[in-house]
Amino acid sequence: MPKKSLSNQESKNQDSLPQLVDNLVFGTKNLLRETRTEEDLRIGFEKLLEPIKRELNFKSTPKYEKSVYSGRSDAVHGQVIIEYEPPKSFSSKKNINHAYHNPTR
Repeated sequence: MPKKSLSNQESKNQDSLPQLVDNLVFGTKNLLRETRTEEDLRIGFEKLLEPIKRELNFKSTPKYEKSVYSGRSDAVHGQVIIEYEPPKSFSSKKNINHAYHNPTR
């Protein structure tokens, strides 16, 4: 069976996806060094997502503080839910267990 050829845009996206991921990880590391509050983290991370969404032609408009299931999510991008926590929230086992057992708060 012949391989389906990729369009130029699909090929560009496929080639650049690892670079987009690397940029997101690098940007997040820098962001975590600088942020002090959950809101600063949310704003900074949402800004990091913009070039990725643009490059991947992701058209969904994010919703913030949206009711999902039995709680509220900090950000919803299409079917991706992001729950932000203040920097260093997971520095103790107690906080990790709390987040794990209360995913929707």
